[in-house]
Amino acid sequence: MVLVEDSLDGRHQRRVANRAAVLDAMITLWSEGRYEARAAEIAERAGLSPRSLFRYFDDLDDLVRATIEHVLSLMGAVGEVRAAPADPTAHKVRALVANRDELYDVVGVAAHAARVAQHRSALVAERIATTRRTARDQVARLFAPELARAPEGTLELVDLLTSFESWELRQGLSPAARQRVEPRLVATLTDLLSREG
Repeated sequence: MVLVEDSLDGRHQRRVANRAAVLDAMITLWSEGRYEARAAEIAERAGLSPRSLFRYFDDLDDLVRATIEHVLSLMGAVGEVRAAPADPTAHKVRALVANRDELYDVVGVAAHAARVAQHRSALVAERIATTRRTARDQVARLFAPELARAPEGTLELVDLLTSFESWELRQGLSPAARQRVEPRLVATLTDLLSREG
């Protein structure tokens, strides 16, 4: 009986390790800009046969969804802005920008891959929509005092300027340009949230 249990435990551990290897292979391919890799290439990167790849995932769309969820699960406390609604506006803005930069550094590859895959997966498209709503709700809660007196549309502008897409555009700038833009972004957001409508 002990031998059967050991055998089952060993198989379970191999299954977990192989699944993790496939997820890591996908993340590596994405980081290389390979968002439409074939099953054979993914399996090779994971050290598996193409046939065994689908022991762990139903199809490539299932693998994409699983990889995105895996990366998002790594976020942990990164998703929390280190500020409270009662804090000064400038402090909250700096905390939000720093948080979003840290967050997008963690999930950037998967977030970009999700946007590539959303046209063929309703589940991925819904995950993106949910994440966007969560980000906007976070801004609404953090800046509730400012938004209560700000001109209409301020929430949407702050959400847009702190979005993944905005961050991704900033990543395309040179390091020197990014250094010039970030303080201006903080100043712009602080100004927007200090206006009264």
